Amino acid sequence: MKRIALLLVSLAGLSTLLQAQAPDCPGLVDQVMQLSGATDLINSLPQVQTQMESVITNSELTAVERQRLRNILRGSFLPAKITSGVRERFVSSCDPENLQAVAKMMSTPLAVKMKKLEAYSLTPQGMREMGIFTNSLYKTPADPDRVALMDRLDDATGSSAFTVELVLATIRGMFTGAGHQLDAATEALVRKQAEAGVEKTSWICDLATYRKAEDDEVDAYAALYRNPAVAKFNDEFKAAFLAVVEKQSGVAGTEVKRTAAPSSSSRPAPSNAHLLH
Repeated sequence: MKRIALLLVSLAGLSTLLQAQAPDCPGLVDQVMQLSGATDLINSLPQVQTQMESVITNSELTAVERQRLRNILRGSFLPAKITSGVRERFVSSCDPENLQAVAKMMSTPLAVKMKKLEAYSLTPQGMREMGIFTNSLYKTPADPDRVALMDRLDDATGSSAFTVELVLATIRGMFTGAGHQLDAATEALVRKQAEAGVEKTSWICDLATYRKAEDDEVDAYAALYRNPAVAKFNDEFKAAFLAVVEKQSGVAGTEVKRTAAPSSSSRPAPSNAHLLH
């Protein structure tokens, strides 16, 4: 009996030791999301949502209906909901070694500087300055070598491709939530339009965002994103983000359809009613 008791005590101590040494996955996920700029991106969603409102809440709706739809969109795309969904996906398939490697690289002076520039570009003041910078390009065209450098950075981060997929995930989710499927022809058209828009603006946004970074810093930053650990995290984050956004877009689409239904019989349907019913 004494031996059994000692064995149990030893096992309990070993269990405690293992728990103490086990990686804190939720904490690591939070740390890397903060360091990588993922949290800043998610927190900028209300600005994207404002743009969506201007499209969906068209002038053919009454003031009450427009406000109702705004409330639906704002409730569906709350940063806290998106963060929770993305975080849950990372925690459920936690890779502590990769997360620790990413945290280390994203804590370097270069990464910290670039992430600060990115975070600032997402603020209202940063967006105003981006508009001023864009207008300045009409007077002083950008250096072709600098533009090529931004293209290389975009290839490394996959930002342009991600933006296109974000547009598609949002529309696909809205359609699904409203009880429709986004057919292949329509999806191809939306993709083509999104790619054309991104191609025209992405390099300008990057020029504005990283205007205070030297060429060698941008090159080094692109190399950081080509690192296997960072590339793995970046791909996983984008996949999780798109999945959560599509899900929340579905919630919004369902609510839009449900909210619009009572008024559809009392007055002529708006020209884009087929997108919601």
